[in-house]
Amino acid sequence: MQSLDRNAWTSAIDEALAPIERSVLQTYRFPSASDLRRQIRLSAQYAIGTGLFLYLSLSTGNPLYGVVVYVVFFLWMVARLFRASRITGAMPRIIEKYEARLAALQSELARVRADVDGSR
Repeated sequence: MQSLDRNAWTSAIDEALAPIERSVLQTYRFPSASDLRRQIRLSAQYAIGTGLFLYLSLSTGNPLYGVVVYVVFFLWMVARLFRASRITGAMPRIIEKYEARLAALQSELARVRADVDGSR
């Protein structure tokens, strides 16, 4: 069984990765330890809070409670989009760094094979 210690696992190109890139890789490496439960809990809390203010708006006839619902939803949406944009930008950089590392290893392997073939 794999250890779930997120700090124990390092990537083969870890020194070349930015902190956000490491975070993205760790999420894929340890899906069972991802923040899914936390995100579900936060989403439920937002839904309950906005539902309460929506109920207050409808039951009291005071539209200001509806403004609170809109502001909370808007801020929640902005936060989600910001996080998604950070992750989306990290994935191409991670793939690019891995491809560069693979190319370097392939050229090194070709050089070693050529040296071995030349020494025969």
